[in-house]
Order: sequence, then structure tokens, then C-alpha cells
Amino acid sequence: PQSDLVARDLASLDRAIPAETPDFVAVDDGDTLGVCWVLAGSALGNRAMLVRLQRAEPELPVRFLSDPAMMEYWRSLLPRLRQPHAPVADAGTLRAARTTFAHFDAVASGSAMRKAA
Repeated sequence: PQSDLVARDLASLDRAIPAETPDFVAVDDGDTLGVCWVLAGSALGNRAMLVRLQRAEPELPVRFLSDPAMMEYWRSLLPRLRQPHAPVADAGTLRAARTTFAHFDAVASGSAMRKAA
């Protein structure tokens, strides 16, 4: 559902989802909490970007940034994230989170490089 919102915002800007983005490779142990933690946690940053964007350029589409679903999902994860954790026991979760952050970084770096070129 979130991908569709991004695609619709891009379409409103006469843009398409970039065809050349690094493939995301999930971790081998299948621990998804780390991926969910990163994706849902990014909703906090999205809210901050939404406020700044609406002040600076209120005419831009903000379907993705203004959608409450991801923030609601983040809130639903908080009880699990607040449970006691240990790095050794949660190695899969940490690896999945790092892999997800690395993917975000690779995509963002590629976009920045294309803009600079």
C-alpha cells in the first residue's frame, strides 16, 4: 500500500519510480522485525519531512508522507520493541535492520549521484 502512494505522488510530478535501484536482499534467517523496525520507524522522519515540505512547497503531492498507516504500524510495533532485548539473542533482527538501512543508503546514494551527474 505504501508503494502505491509513492508511485501516485511521483506520477503527479510526471515522474516514474526509478527502474534502476539496488535490489533488496533479505537476510538469510528470515528475521523480519529488523526490516519492520526500520520501515515503520522511518514514519517519524516522514512526518518531519511533511511539515517542512508543506511549508516550503505546499503544492507538491504528499500522499505518501501524509498517510497515517505507517505511523499506526509503528505504534503497533512499540510494545514488541520495548521488550527486553539482548544483542546476541536479537542478532537476526539487528542484521535485518542494518541490511535495510544499507539498502536505503544505496538507493539514496544512487539518486544523489544521478542528480549530480
